[in-house]
Amino acid sequence: MRNRFTRIIAGFTAAVVLSVSSFCIYAEDTEENDTDSGTSYTMRTENEVLRTMKKACENESFVLYYSEEEDLIALECKKNGYVWWSSPVNAEADTIAKGNVKKELESSLIVVYGEPEKRTGSTLRSARNGKMKYKVTGNTLEITYRFPSAGFVIPVQYTLDEDSLRVHADTSEFKENKREEGENM
Repeated sequence: MRNRFTRIIAGFTAAVVLSVSSFCIYAEDTEENDTDSGTSYTMRTENEVLRTMKKACENESFVLYYSEEEDLIALECKKNGYVWWSSPVNAEADTIAKGNVKKELESSLIVVYGEPEKRTGSTLRSARNGKMKYKVTGNTLEITYRFPSAGFVIPVQYTLDEDSLRVHADTSEFKENKREEGENM
């Protein structure tokens, strides 16, 4: 009886190991960020950062800002002055977050993609892998995120409505063209 029980446990363990190993494997780089390597960083207040940003548009309730230098978007409520951020201010100086988590904190867009046949995946982060183009039309800020290494172009619209911010990414406008290293998009 004990021998049979051992075989059942061994079979169950093998089944679990095999089923877990059949899931996607995400290949992400693990290099540490610049602040971990000793580069100094000057902490800034939210107000200091907001003053460096460009005003995209506003309505009676909100003001939408963006920064071309820092991959940041901010939405300020005129009623109470509260500001929502696309990424934490001073994310680069976070002493707890490391590697990929820190890269994600610094990014306004994160793309996870994969090749099903190979059962692998990759992650792109706008702050590290992307090149952004900004365009303001009326009450809409359009950011076109380009990821040259993967050949992706992803336009995203941030629109101020009367009482909200609407974010829209039309998948029919996504472009996927694998580029050779060094080729411009």
